[in-house]
Amino acid sequence: MIQLYKNVLEDDLVKELKSKDMPLALVWGQLDPWIKPKYADQIQQLYPDCLRFDIDAGHCPHDEAPGSVNEAIMEFMRTCNGDLADGTC
Repeated sequence: MIQLYKNVLEDDLVKELKSKDMPLALVWGQLDPWIKPKYADQIQQLYPDCLRFDIDAGHCPHDEAPGSVNEAIMEFMRTCNGDLADGTC
């Protein structure tokens, strides 16, 4: 299962990200035992304009640290605020 996800992450997700021109936020659990932060590093290298939020949590940061995830989402939305009207964010 983990290898399947890694293949999807490395192939399908990366191809999809490369084909889009839109803001991206990476909200990543730094303690994730399965999909380690090195995968966020790889995405960030391919998409250098993305905003990255490292959360002190595991695989499900939205469950483990919802306040931190909410803060990350709000920060991302604040950075996009000027672009909301034209649909780029």
